[in-house]
Amino acid sequence: MNPHTVGMAHSEDENQGALFSWLNMASLWGVQMANEPRAYTELGFVKKHGMLPPTRIGALRFAFAVPNGAHMNSARTAAIMKTKGMKNGVPDIFVPTRTSRYAGLFIELKSANGAKVKSGKTHIEQTIWRDALRSLGYRVESGVVGWHNARDLILEHIKED
Repeated sequence: MNPHTVGMAHSEDENQGALFSWLNMASLWGVQMANEPRAYTELGFVKKHGMLPPTRIGALRFAFAVPNGAHMNSARTAAIMKTKGMKNGVPDIFVPTRTSRYAGLFIELKSANGAKVKSGKTHIEQTIWRDALRSLGYRVESGVVGWHNARDLILEHIKED
């Protein structure tokens, strides 16, 4: 997936997919290469131009998505997920990179078009999780609209030290 073709008007799922496509490229080939749209579409571009630069950030490969209620399309699926430990309100993305101030970064991603949720709005369960995680020393950013903003937030977070 070329994340540079996904805009903020796309769904939350599409933005999350774009963010993880960018994270994978950045963890392997560096931020500069991940920010280059041609790296996702032109065969050989990465090999020709991607010389594992000093801006390579291997820790990004440990970022992961958290299954949540947005993906529950049936009551049966929701019940199964809850028995396996899924909790409503947990932020969408976790970047387990410690800084001098935080134990890691959680991001609650929102879509700009707000098909089901009003853009940038946070539900009560999300507020409870945000406050609890912050009290445990995590950085939690809620209502982040679009993958570009999430990417910039992650880069800011990992450069804190």
